[in-house]
Amino acid sequence: MSRDLLVKLTAIDGYAGTKKAFYSHITNDGSNPEDFQSFLADDVYLSSRFLDRTVRLPLDEAQKKELIACIADDVTAQSAEDRYFTAKPEVCILDFASEGASLSNGFPDWSERVVVTESFVKTVQFLNNNGLLASLPAPAEVDFLEVESLFSDSDYRFEIQNNPMMPLLTNNKQPNGSAGSKEGATKITDAAQISAILQASRAQYLAVDGGYIVSIHYKGEDFVTSAFLPMKNAPDFVRQTVK
Repeated sequence: MSRDLLVKLTAIDGYAGTKKAFYSHITNDGSNPEDFQSFLADDVYLSSRFLDRTVRLPLDEAQKKELIACIADDVTAQSAEDRYFTAKPEVCILDFASEGASLSNGFPDWSERVVVTESFVKTVQFLNNNGLLASLPAPAEVDFLEVESLFSDSDYRFEIQNNPMMPLLTNNKQPNGSAGSKEGATKITDAAQISAILQASRAQYLAVDGGYIVSIHYKGEDFVTSAFLPMKNAPDFVRQTVK
């Protein structure tokens, strides 16, 4: 499938019928009896955008319903550009997990995930008003990054969402032993370069224009997380050193 066709397909998100389907799925309003009820999950987890910190939110049923309503409004108002090619770093990630989902590396192994961007005005306001964003612990200290081109061998660190023909990459978290150093990856240890790469990287992105897989290794932690660095965001030193 061509790059131009993939980009054109994202415009479907702007159709009234698509927005209605999003809203129905999130709120489980009954208009689609075959829809999952995953947003009415037992537990809600809040993570930093690179998944290095996760907390279970202590929400009662009324708060959970209010949060779901905020997400539904924000998702249906979100532009395709923001969903697939977000310009600014994401705010956080929310996972809705049903009873029985096992925890892996601190967050559920199966969930309904929402990547919260700055455009999620109602959701961010709800999280702030209830002191939930402030409940995340201090970020894990980054030890080094490994950066490699998108198509080198990155399937194990990213999940292809929705459709294998739509390369929408959503970040992942792996035990340190199963996502160790990759042969051919460029190791970044300079603090300023690490900061520049992470600021330019995204937790979710439609990778139609190329870019880089970033593996984030932390000091004193037993996990590695991932991010995607879009080609257009990549600092010059990355373009020059990562092949």
